Parts: sequence; structure tokens; C-alpha cells
Amino acid sequence: MWQRLEIWGYVIRDEIRSRINLIGKRFRLGDLLVVAGIISRDQLRDALKNQKLTGLKLGDQLIADGAISRYILKRFLFKQWMHRVSCATAGVILGAFSVLLPPQVSQAGSLDNTAAIITAKADITGIDNLKEKDNAKPNKLRLFSYSSQRYNDLSAFTKWNDMLSRLKKQADKPSNAAMMKQWQDELNSYMDYDFKGKVEAVNRYVNEVKYHPDKKVWGKTDFWATPFEFFKNGGDCEDYAITKMMSLKALGVDEKNMRITIVHDMEKNIPHAVLVVYDDNGEAYILDNQSETVEEDTLISHYKPIFSISQNSWWRYNS
Repeated sequence: MWQRLEIWGYVIRDEIRSRINLIGKRFRLGDLLVVAGIISRDQLRDALKNQKLTGLKLGDQLIADGAISRYILKRFLFKQWMHRVSCATAGVILGAFSVLLPPQVSQAGSLDNTAAIITAKADITGIDNLKEKDNAKPNKLRLFSYSSQRYNDLSAFTKWNDMLSRLKKQADKPSNAAMMKQWQDELNSYMDYDFKGKVEAVNRYVNEVKYHPDKKVWGKTDFWATPFEFFKNGGDCEDYAITKMMSLKALGVDEKNMRITIVHDMEKNIPHAVLVVYDDNGEAYILDNQSETVEEDTLISHYKPIFSISQNSWWRYNS
């Protein structure tokens, strides 16, 4: 009986948490204005882009753009404040309720617990030592409003390096020829698309592969799969990101403009992996296995970047 009550307790707690997260995401100022029909989604995108140049708050930027009046801004800021008060009250209730339950490992729907990706016992073992011997270079491309430092020594990233080594061998295996042809045929159908079309098509295509946690497929908590292994067995977040990177590379996207990025999902309080692709103007697009749409990083507020990696470099992010 007590075990059944405990299970229901977790269900209730997670339902409250999910509703709080949904409310918080839904009632950001820009979203409130769009939902109310005060501004269009395009006007919001333009204002967010202009913020990078002016440094203004979103409301002040919208006024400067002529999208809203000062009266409208005050009215919707008050509405936003009221929603935040509601969320805070619900958070207090959740906190009081949670102390009655034993600890539980946080999972994010179809996400495996990928904490091993970003802890010292995983690929970034020795990163601090690398920093001393590999002079950091400032990077002009920002991500989620964070700047970064670039490093060239990838020796600490064993799972990444092992994946690349296996990929070279698997590409030449006759047993993978049929899978390779199917993959190539699919990508060839995107070859005439423009940059954004290729990015969106690859995101949809790879997201169709079924999610499977590493523990189920490989018997370990963290394994970085090659595209061949991913298409055959399914995979988790970093495997989607890797396959998207290799697919876009085959479509002619410069690998210097792509990064496997480990982020902290601040809504779910867990680590996660996405692919970041920069266009020629330096705009960052996020390819996420949790989203069927590709969004610019400026429209995503719940991810905080930790580090990124490509075939030749890695980046550490600064606030």
C-alpha cells in the first residue's frame, strides 16, 4: 500500500513540475504578445535579432521597432508578473510536497540520464589540464548569449575519438553497404535544398529513428554511437546530434560551422546534447531530437551551453 502511495506521489509531483515548466515557457513576454495577437512571430524574431545589436530589453526593443506602445508593454509586463507569482506559488507547493518523497533520479521523458557526458569521469576528464597546455582562443560566435573559448587538444574526449575511429572502419565494411546506400539516397533527395532546407530536412529525417537509452542498447550509461550503429539500434541525444552532423557534412555543410553541444536543460535540470549549425551570417540553428522544428538559439531560453566539440576543436562556454 505504501509503495503504491509513493508511486502516486511521484506522479503528482511530476505533473505539478511539468505544468510549472509549461506555464513558465508559455508566459514569456514575447510569447504573451504573440498569443494575444499584439505582434507577429516574425516581429518577435526581428526584435530578438535587433537585441544583439542594441542590448535593449525585449520590451524596449519592441517599442523601438514600433511594434508596441509603452502602455501595451506595461500591461503585459503586469500580466507576466501575475503568471510568475502563480508559478512561484506552485513551486512552493511542489517543494513542500517533494520533501515527503525519497530522492528520485531525474529523467526527461525519452531522455536517458546523460550526466556522465559532462562529469569528470567521462570524456572531459583532464579538461583543466588541457586548458593549461592548449592556449585558448576567443571565439566570435556566441550561443544562447554565451561567449566561448576554443581549444584544439581533443585527447581527453575518448568517446568522441573512439566513435570517429569506428566510423572510418564501418564505412568500408561490405555489411554496411545497404545501409550506406539507403542513407545516401535519402540525403541525395535534399541536395538541391538551400541551407535552411537541408538543416530542417536532416533534423526531421534523423528524428524519425527510435529513441533508445544507452543502457538498453549497449549495457552502459554513456556510449557515443556512429551513424551506422544509430540507424541499426536507435540511440539517445548525442547519437542523434552526431548523425545529423555527419548527414549535413555529406550535404556540403562546412564541418567548421557545426558543433555537437552539451547543454544543461534548465527546465528539466539535466544535461542534454544537440547539434548547433551556424549559417554564413553567424546565426546559430539548434537541431534537437526533442523538437521537430529547427529554431535559432535566440528563441530558446531553457538551454545553457557547457561545451561543444567538432572534429578539430572544442569550446568551453562562459556566461
